[in-house]
Amino acid sequence: MPRLVTACTTPVTEGMDVETSNEQIERQRRTIVELLLSDHPNDCMVCERAGDCTLQELAYFYNLRANRFYGERRQYAKKDLNPFIERDMEKCILCGKCVRVCDEIQGLGAIDVAGRGFTAKVTPPFEKDLDCEFCGQCVSICPTGALIGKQTLSKGRQVNIKKSKPSVPTAAAAATLPCMQAEAK
Repeated sequence: MPRLVTACTTPVTEGMDVETSNEQIERQRRTIVELLLSDHPNDCMVCERAGDCTLQELAYFYNLRANRFYGERRQYAKKDLNPFIERDMEKCILCGKCVRVCDEIQGLGAIDVAGRGFTAKVTPPFEKDLDCEFCGQCVSICPTGALIGKQTLSKGRQVNIKKSKPSVPTAAAAATLPCMQAEAK
């Protein structure tokens, strides 16, 4: 049986047969989600992204109710002093989406993956405080609650927040970020 290869790094060749789902692939995906959850805080009930979290959706899809993998978890102290983005690196699954959008779309490179293996984490250069244009692209693409806009903290779940036009736009955010407002109960 041929080994599994990643679609994002495997060059396409003529006559290639691509299978995106079978029993072996789904078993591997389930195991990967379990491994991600083993290093993730078990705080979904109070997380700002509850109900709007890709990791939570995958755990539900694969019917993961308990985890087979236990061990040391990465733990980080919260130390952000920037006014717009709350970073909780314990929730980061190192997908790299925030790094890519900051570098390739915004052209800033304000964050990157530092370290290797268990010590790897997404961080600004030299692990300083986040210092960028605060466009919010990293927040909008983050699949977990690792990056959250401070304006929406404790304002309700994402599904209860509606978008509106900013009343006083800032230079960086005006073109890319709508204002978020919790719907009245």
